[in-house]
Amino acid sequence: MQTPSEKSCGKACQRPDMSTEETFRSTSAQGRLELIPQLVGELVAANVDVLVALYTPCARAAQEATRDIPIVAIVANPVETGFIASLARPGGNITGVSLMAAEAHGKCVEVFADMLPWARKVAALGNASDPFMPCSSKRFTSQQRKRELR
Repeated sequence: MQTPSEKSCGKACQRPDMSTEETFRSTSAQGRLELIPQLVGELVAANVDVLVALYTPCARAAQEATRDIPIVAIVANPVETGFIASLARPGGNITGVSLMAAEAHGKCVEVFADMLPWARKVAALGNASDPFMPCSSKRFTSQQRKRELR
């Protein structure tokens, strides 16, 4: 029985050599980021058809592990974090969804500055080990200066 997405995809998604057996394998580092490269290595060794990488650490490990297997990544800003050359022409073997979170962080400063015009001291908390933090911090600081906030 076909799923709705398989029905809508039709023949375009079918390869002539494709077997009828499908496998979906999910793995997790259980919060231990140092395990991600090893887990990705196991998936690459298993010769999977596609790697789906959720968020920056997994996408980075997947990109470092293979240039042959297609990677579908969900990351904050793939251009600024260096995953792809541009949104229009990503290049390489990686594609996916951009969360555009840095832009949202800058927009948050605009929104609360409009809502709380009397506020002059603004603090932001972040995780310095997050690879996306420099992009987010840059947007936040830019808007902070623009709005003359400290």
